[in-house]
Amino acid sequence: MYACILALLLLPWDVAFKETRMFFSATFFRVATPYREMSWADFLLADIITSLAKPLSDCERALCHLLSGPVMLPSSTDQMCGSSSWIIPAGLSLPYIWRLCQCIRTWKDTGNTGQAFNALKYSTAFPVIILSAVNFQVSDEDWNKFWKPLWLIAAFLNSAYSYYWDIERDWDIAFFTSPSDQKWMGLKKPMLKDKLQYSRIFYVYLMLSNLALRLAWVYKVSPHLRQNLLTVLIFTLLEVFRRFQWIFVRIEVELRKLQISRPELGQLIPAPPPKEILSADELMPI
Repeated sequence: MYACILALLLLPWDVAFKETRMFFSATFFRVATPYREMSWADFLLADIITSLAKPLSDCERALCHLLSGPVMLPSSTDQMCGSSSWIIPAGLSLPYIWRLCQCIRTWKDTGNTGQAFNALKYSTAFPVIILSAVNFQVSDEDWNKFWKPLWLIAAFLNSAYSYYWDIERDWDIAFFTSPSDQKWMGLKKPMLKDKLQYSRIFYVYLMLSNLALRLAWVYKVSPHLRQNLLTVLIFTLLEVFRRFQWIFVRIEVELRKLQISRPELGQLIPAPPPKEILSADELMPI
């Protein structure tokens, strides 16, 4: 099955959307070899792949069993391919290593310090993965007394940092740094651009749902939480849904930047109804 998927993706004939397949293959190759100059498509695909770390790790485990011994006898390859094996955290870490290398390369090429902080964000995933893998190497008593609190701290730090980055940098919503003076339920309202692709309530929904789904993300990179297969499936699908939502506003922000830097392209972001139009530089609270 894996070989058939790869063959279909690389099929040289002009069938099955050849141009799209070749573009995806080339982009994925650049993501997996992040030592060259990056395009925005490389960044976007790499971000999406981080949300697929769990499915990719499962594929890695399946291939390991197929290549290591009788697949009908899982116990025969459990030491090499099971939950206690080093290949599980290694597979989970790979998408974050790729994205980390992209940020470091872009920081080196452009001098943009924002990319250094972005690299730091991806590096916070590694303690979560490593500490979770430790659970299979230590006793329950040692885990509960020492390692589990460290894992909880690492998971909270990663989720908090990632949530901040989603809101302030990826979506360009001023909430933590310069919120509105207006309040709602005791919290200051976030500031949005005056020209938006979607309804303002949609951005509020995204902020709230992204917070909840970011916390659910812990399941994805924690092998020791993967005993209940149905629960794991649900949380994996939730992470895919979170990334699906994230893409819409992330592309909107990139189009807005492109519209400013290259005005000859014309209007890329639809203007709001006339009654909502303000000055180009003004921000509006939700």
